[in-house]
Amino acid sequence: MVAVTPELSEIIMREGNALELAKQCKVEGFDSLRASGIQKVIEGVTSLQEINRVTKD
Repeated sequence: MVAVTPELSEIIMREGNALELAKQCKVEGFDSLRASGIQKVIEGVTSLQEINRVTKD
């Protein structure tokens, strides 16, 4: 499990938007939901169709 960093907490507390959260997550080295999903496809946990359904870019 990953802890929420002070920077992410600040964005959440001031009701920042998804773009701000995504930008900060990228700065902090978090994988995007899509990248995490692709890893699950490689591991055989889920299908590419499911990842595409859930993570429409």
